[in-house]
Amino acid sequence: GAIFKRRRAEWFEAGGIADFVRSHEELHQYLPAVEREVAEAREAWERMQPAREQLRNAKRELARLQGRFYALLEVGLAGEHPAPEVVPEQRAIWQQDELETAET
Repeated sequence: GAIFKRRRAEWFEAGGIADFVRSHEELHQYLPAVEREVAEAREAWERMQPAREQLRNAKRELARLQGRFYALLEVGLAGEHPAPEVVPEQRAIWQQDELETAET
């Protein structure tokens, strides 16, 4: 996840520099070079989007599998006849884990 944030930050930083150069008449000679840097940073960010989506999907799947594992573990540790509240509680914990993972 850190590399995605770094690429996005580079794009935003380049955009900020371009805005600064645009706002100062004496720096306009550098505008073409700065705009190229913005375009390159944006393209680097866009090239990473498929990998970012794959990472998001992998995290979702991991959360789902972990949730199932811990739910089964919790039910298994509850004894031969688990209390009726164990399964819904575990389901709520699993869903919260899934939500937190989806946010990253």
